[in-house]
Amino acid sequence: DVLKLGLPVVFVDRVIDGVDVPSVTSDNRSGITAAVEHLAALGHRRIGFVAGPQETSTGRERLVAYREAIAAAGLDTDPALVYQGDFRVASGVAGARALLDLDDAPTALVAADSLMTFGVLQECQDRGVRIGDEVSVIGYDDIDSFRLVNPPVTVIAHDPARMGALAVAMIRDLLAGEPVTSAVLASNLVERASTGPARRSA
Repeated sequence: DVLKLGLPVVFVDRVIDGVDVPSVTSDNRSGITAAVEHLAALGHRRIGFVAGPQETSTGRERLVAYREAIAAAGLDTDPALVYQGDFRVASGVAGARALLDLDDAPTALVAADSLMTFGVLQECQDRGVRIGDEVSVIGYDDIDSFRLVNPPVTVIAHDPARMGALAVAMIRDLLAGEPVTSAVLASNLVERASTGPARRSA
């Protein structure tokens, strides 16, 4: 166990409950809230969410943020609109399939990480669903691929490079015996063509 060895440790992107270690994380709530508000403004009432594993802090925080944002916007809080994924492509495929197969299917889908976003896109494309027209899709992480696909994907973006740089600086400070404070970096919505007006409402 690294902590027992007394080595300097900084958590990046995730934290562990009960472990007092400095961290660099993203503000999951602001990004998810912006995504839900964007879809609500486009007329979407039923927004499906492919959640990450609840044993991770990022998975838990993003699901809580989704539920809070949905309730605050007065949208449909149907529990069936949440699919429990695992931050892998296959669970994005399975999540999109389960959500789009609902009798009252959502008009928009939000995936809680980049790999599950790929899975959601794959399932929509395999079904011949027109993304941005028939179903709006919001992904997570502003990676190059999401700008290059057709249509380009609206994403919740944060800054992994800055997170890494801050973590390295924190490690240097710890090694020098300097006090270190955890940092939470902003996340924001980058709007592209994968989101559009809802074609129908629940």
